[in-house]
Amino acid sequence: MSSFLRQRRSAMRLSQGDLAESLGVSQQTVARWETSGQVPAKYIKDLAVLLGARAEDFLPRGEESPGRKSAVGPVQKQHSGDEDDDATLPFGDVQLHFSDRDGPCVHSYPVTWGTLNDIQEQLGDVGMGFLRTAPWIRFETLNNKWVAVNTQVLDRVTFADDDVEAMTSFEHEEVYKAARELWPDMPTEEEMRQEDYPYSTRLIERVQKVIAAFSTEAWIELEGLTVDLTSGERISGLVNAEVATSLDAMFGSRMDEDLEPNRFLQLTFRDNGVFEHVRLGAVRRIEASLLAFNDAFELDIADH
Repeated sequence: MSSFLRQRRSAMRLSQGDLAESLGVSQQTVARWETSGQVPAKYIKDLAVLLGARAEDFLPRGEESPGRKSAVGPVQKQHSGDEDDDATLPFGDVQLHFSDRDGPCVHSYPVTWGTLNDIQEQLGDVGMGFLRTAPWIRFETLNNKWVAVNTQVLDRVTFADDDVEAMTSFEHEEVYKAARELWPDMPTEEEMRQEDYPYSTRLIERVQKVIAAFSTEAWIELEGLTVDLTSGERISGLVNAEVATSLDAMFGSRMDEDLEPNRFLQLTFRDNGVFEHVRLGAVRRIEASLLAFNDAFELDIADH
């Protein structure tokens, strides 16, 4: 671990003093971490955020990272020259344009270069003899979203490079993970002052900013999904194992029979036992918390 911390810090062109100042510790403390390979749990997530890595990278081999696991990759922009690494670099925004009763409607999502290429492949290009457009496109975003879009009601897609147009703001995966773990019972100042408390004040401040920026209820952004209908109606619910498995099976398919407009998708909303069967042709867009989706899907796999 100590070698990874030193290598990562050097790759980011940060001195021990720079990193120490960002973390609110002394330069000697950072030097001790790099030498001993031992970092207090409170600072592991901060290191992941600052150095664009995963919390697991700063743990001794074989140890589990504190908190939930995620499939979201590092999001800090740094050019390595490696093609696989470049695919995880932020590109900019993908903008989805729809026609609404009240006029044009646009949804913007920050994505990586890899996601950009995947969306373009799903869109296809019949005129150039490439693959035909998929009935639905599915992708993951840098701001913790799993998205599925009905291409039959999609007017156009715009890709805006962040060198030309400012991209939608997003945070590191560890911030979204911490938000899910802490919300709604945010820690008191007394809890944060405790030496063994697993979250630093700086990380909690980032969590609070993320939650304050949510445009809807926090439970939807952190644990739920929204379904936009072509009628303009929006319905919301929690992501559970059944929903995640159903969504993955249906929208992970490129087979026309799996995505027929008259096929119904079953969704379970909240925890009250209410079931909705929504006709795919009446759905415009499905958006879910990526971390909640991944956790629920992995839980379902583990149960089977």
